[in-house]
Amino acid sequence: MSRNIAELSETVKQQYEDLNLLKNELETEKSRLKSAENQTESIRTEGAQRESLLQLAIDDRDHQIGEQTARYKSVCLAREDEQATITLLRENLSDAAAEKEKTEEQIKTDRESFRTSLDT
Repeated sequence: MSRNIAELSETVKQQYEDLNLLKNELETEKSRLKSAENQTESIRTEGAQRESLLQLAIDDRDHQIGEQTARYKSVCLAREDEQATITLLRENLSDAAAEKEKTEEQIKTDRESFRTSLDT
């Protein structure tokens, strides 16, 4: 019986050591899990901050593109207006040149007519 008690005591002692070992492993695993959770949360927070910064940069670029597009349209309209003005000025110049030529021909004809009338 004493031998059975000694064996049982040894078994209890071994089970107690195994239990302590399991408790220590459980605590270690809990610590690793908590650390992983903290790291995951940190990564999520950092990702959210980066996403926010990226969205701000995108919004800024969209605004700049909008301004550049408006400026481009304005320049295109101004160019079209200038092109229309140039076309009108060319037409006016052409008309003025034709009128000048016609007037010079009329003066030449009038001069010849006047000379002819003086000679006679």
